Amino acid sequence: MSIVVFSTFTLASESLETKVNKDAFYFMTTVLVILISVFVVYKQIKAQKIATSIGVSIPLLFAFYVLFIITPLVYTNWNNYQPFNQSVWMNSEKKPFKMANTLTKKRLLIGLTKQEVIQKLGKIKNDFTNENDNGLSYWTDEGWELKIYFT
Repeated sequence: MSIVVFSTFTLASESLETKVNKDAFYFMTTVLVILISVFVVYKQIKAQKIATSIGVSIPLLFAFYVLFIITPLVYTNWNNYQPFNQSVWMNSEKKPFKMANTLTKKRLLIGLTKQEVIQKLGKIKNDFTNENDNGLSYWTDEGWELKIYFT
């Protein structure tokens, strides 16, 4: 009898959690840089040092550009919830990413046996059971691979 220990996503060698954390770090760092730059520009204008304030404003424009690029990624990462629907899951060749992400984040498969997971998620095309690993793998519609490991 094998029981689900954990499930994760991978794309190349990066897990979904690593990517989400990295995007959130970039977002928070960019916001911090913008806030500090705005504060410095404000102080420099108040001290009537216009040249310095213009010099600080140039990287500020780049920071706003980065924020503009990163915000949709972070918003998408924070909004990846979709309730599990077995009929939608079973009828999809590539499984719905948001649904797979919900299964992982809500830990809905933890404690289930391999047979129970197959019964819930359907037949798989990739069973990577070997001497080192025991698990199942499902590809999602966004190119991520949901890997479910058993003990």
